[in-house]
Amino acid sequence: MNVTLNRIKFIMTRSPNWAKMLSSAAEPSLQPPASSNADKVFSPKLVGIVDQIEKLTLLEVSELNSLLKQRLKIPDTPVMAMGAMPMAAQSAGSEVMV
Repeated sequence: MNVTLNRIKFIMTRSPNWAKMLSSAAEPSLQPPASSNADKVFSPKLVGIVDQIEKLTLLEVSELNSLLKQRLKIPDTPVMAMGAMPMAAQSAGSEVMV
């Protein structure tokens, strides 16, 4: 509710047509995205693989991940923290606006 009040205050102070905007300011209800694969038919081979993967434990999924990376020669890349990105940009000489 606090967000809605802040939104109303913002609309009233920033827009000359605030009454019109308030009437359309109701939050839309969230709907899950429509699946683009709803009508797609997958091959029985892929369905079988997915069925087998669904039955794996977390440890087995981790081992599968390692094996696929090894076989497909995918290097391990460290995941960069979001907080480190602006600092890297600053050290490169560019300005970061927050």
